[in-house]
Amino acid sequence: MNDTIFLNTDEGELTELKETLYDSEDNLQELIEKNPILLAGSQINPEIPRKWILISREMGVPDHENGTACWYLDHLFIDQDGIPTLVEVKRSTDTRIRREVVGQMLDYAANASAYWTISDIQSSFDGDLKSAFGEEVQEELYWENVSSNLKLGKLRLIFAADTIPENLRRIIEFLNNQMQNSEVLGLEIKQYMSQNNQQIFVPKIIGRTLQAVETKKAPAKSWDYDSFLQDVQRVGNDEARILTERIIKDFKALGCRIWYGKGRTHGSIIIVYDAENGKSTQLFGVYPWTKHVLCELEFQYFKEPYNSKEAKVVLKQRFEHILGISVPENRLNGRPSFKIDVLYLSDRYNQLIALYKEMVENFKTTNMIL
Repeated sequence: MNDTIFLNTDEGELTELKETLYDSEDNLQELIEKNPILLAGSQINPEIPRKWILISREMGVPDHENGTACWYLDHLFIDQDGIPTLVEVKRSTDTRIRREVVGQMLDYAANASAYWTISDIQSSFDGDLKSAFGEEVQEELYWENVSSNLKLGKLRLIFAADTIPENLRRIIEFLNNQMQNSEVLGLEIKQYMSQNNQQIFVPKIIGRTLQAVETKKAPAKSWDYDSFLQDVQRVGNDEARILTERIIKDFKALGCRIWYGKGRTHGSIIIVYDAENGKSTQLFGVYPWTKHVLCELEFQYFKEPYNSKEAKVVLKQRFEHILGISVPENRLNGRPSFKIDVLYLSDRYNQLIALYKEMVENFKTTNMIL
């Protein structure tokens, strides 16, 4: 570590600054926490430089649904497109940067995507979106994007250090070249210091190769009725497909529309009711995920008369009674999910549709144009 740079002072003299180790890992973590600009958003995306909000330092990551933190991520940032950005910091002198950090980060990413909820993230954020991203940001839509990106595994993983060793660079480039939904990058933040303690920090992004850029340009897939049902059958089985067809048919009969997702790997549908006054509310979702087809209760998006905590608690109890599942109260501002198998019992399914019919009638009455 003997790199040297020179600063041209106001007096026209050159001041020598030598590359210097950080005093501690905590020192580098604190530097990033207080100065997100060091994440080099213009290097990550030169056309539309990334802007950041810090959600939390030492963000807890559970290893099962509704679990407590099993690990702690150094930093969670989110950019202006709602892409969660996981940052793990190590000094180059830490031997774990070569042995453990990659597996550790992949653990964080896999479990964060599966078990973080949007309410977890929002409750950890104490900043202001408009001051970070401008007055034009639509807060409800922004958090919807964050939630969608989490569910789809659309994340950015950043390994930050004073120096990224060559073997870690190769791993970063390999992962980033292969991954379509997620981005994997290294971030070197070199520190240079003069004899009179002047400091310069030089960030450099590692792993943004041409191949990786082209891989991530692949267009989102346009799903429709037939392709979505094929995906349901592929991940689930014939029974899952038949039930999904019935779900679509029965919700359409209630006057709802079906929104098809844009996932590259799997499709999804959201059942939406559009009221007379132009207000829309998401009701129910179905999506294949790894080895199961899941259904979602869209508590997060319920509008009047079901948007109060009291109304949601009553609905929670009714859903639990019908479906035989438990909906934790901390998910009443989220989108709790359950396996579609739960609805294979026709009595459960019929009661669920009856409840949604009642809800649609109440939405209709509440949002009539008078």
